[in-house]
Amino acid sequence: CEMTYQITKGVVKVTVCDENLLVATGDARQTLPYVKHLNAAGAYIWSKLENAVPTEQIAEHIVADYGISEKDARESLQAFLQTLCDAGYIRPES
Repeated sequence: CEMTYQITKGVVKVTVCDENLLVATGDARQTLPYVKHLNAAGAYIWSKLENAVPTEQIAEHIVADYGISEKDARESLQAFLQTLCDAGYIRPES
């Protein structure tokens, strides 16, 4: 199922000393964890979310760029997106 996600206003990705971090700024600090570490794969997916790439296309990119199975790509992507949704960093676009 093709879906896009909207990044919560005030959440930005920054790189500090080669570490990728999601940082809640402004009003987002009131409701979100202030900082979340992203590994390289998470930062890769986040860049796709910043460009409003639908989940089906993100999964296809993961398969092509990381050389894993489509099943593993979809499962890993879904788990990561659910973690971000649960924390409030993203939400499904309506």
